[in-house]
Amino acid sequence: MLSERHHQHLVHFREIITVFAILAGGVWAVLQFILLYQSDIAELNLRKLQKELDYHPVMQLSLDLKTWRSETEGYLLEAVAKVSNAGKLQDILDLSQQPFRIYPVVFRENVPAPVKAWGELNLDFPAIHSVTRLLPGESQSFRILYQLPEARIYYVEFAVPLSKESRKHWPEGIESGNFIWSTGRFIEVVESSD
Repeated sequence: MLSERHHQHLVHFREIITVFAILAGGVWAVLQFILLYQSDIAELNLRKLQKELDYHPVMQLSLDLKTWRSETEGYLLEAVAKVSNAGKLQDILDLSQQPFRIYPVVFRENVPAPVKAWGELNLDFPAIHSVTRLLPGESQSFRILYQLPEARIYYVEFAVPLSKESRKHWPEGIESGNFIWSTGRFIEVVESSD
């Protein structure tokens, strides 16, 4: 009798384990369905966003910097900005405002690390004053030469505002904003030992 009871307990235990296994399998199947459904929705949304980006200007900017010391002119910095239209629409670059800016890096003792501050360096830049149209896949480089007052660390920036034509392709609200394509780099101008 004891073994019969023991056998019945094992059968009930096995049935309970089977029920839990079936329930766990069902929960797993439902979760997989929900997760796969969510990933399908996410993939569709990503495709939709990629298609929308096809109708927006997309600019890729790079900035190359080179420094040297001239015996007659002092410290010189050559900045070359390359702008590439990676989008599928043409875009207009408005260069009527000086696109190059240079800032000396000033490390202030009372500013906690890693926050540092720098101020704008007032240099006379040659005016570029032009408007350039970039077709899809086209690139253009802009070059400028600075005469720097001293050896130190500088931050050089190239920034061009979005044209009105570009802004009309972006979501509402952007057309009234002041948005720019920009890139920048730090460079150290080293004192040369003469």
